Amino acid sequence: MGWAAVLLASAILLFLLLRFAVVGVRARWLAFLAVGAGLAGYMVQGSPAQPGKYIRANVTPGAPVPDAMIRRGMMGAFANEGQYLDLSDALMRVGHSENAVQLLQGGLGKYPQSPDLWVGLGNALVVHGKGHVSPAASFAFARARAIAPAHPGPDFFTGLAQAQAGKLEDARAIWQGLLERSPQGAPWRADLEERLKAIDAALAGQLQEP
Repeated sequence: MGWAAVLLASAILLFLLLRFAVVGVRARWLAFLAVGAGLAGYMVQGSPAQPGKYIRANVTPGAPVPDAMIRRGMMGAFANEGQYLDLSDALMRVGHSENAVQLLQGGLGKYPQSPDLWVGLGNALVVHGKGHVSPAASFAFARARAIAPAHPGPDFFTGLAQAQAGKLEDARAIWQGLLERSPQGAPWRADLEERLKAIDAALAGQLQEP
């Protein structure tokens, strides 16, 4: 990635923050500092002149969604809501999950019937709770289900939290049910199938242990 791309990405993130973030001044300054720290770190350790190399990540039961297009397909064809989701993802990646929760709550103030934002809020609450599905996160997922019963997000992220907590059988049951309900052409099916295979392998390994 060249310097122009790095600076452009930073500028876009800051623009989204100013344009769409419904958070306090302190939270905005924290996000500014996070972007600045990331840029400074890349200036020190990055190698923008080196050619890029594609590496396919190994899919494990507790890994985050490896492809943004999977999340996009899962979350639906959103418009303005997508700005909140993208910015909240950026905040969580730099460790500011509380600000991500506040941002999504602000977005729901504008779009209270958006299942994507409710799913995003539930996921942000799980991240903020260190993988624990709190009553608040369960409520957010339940609201998403009530608005869009076929939405895959609540079950996917609930299963992800269970897998990260080591509750592989619970995660498998949730994800298997989601897979059975998912259309054949759904963009998240292949990822879900890989996660189920990884869980099956992990469970088989546990059974073989003395």
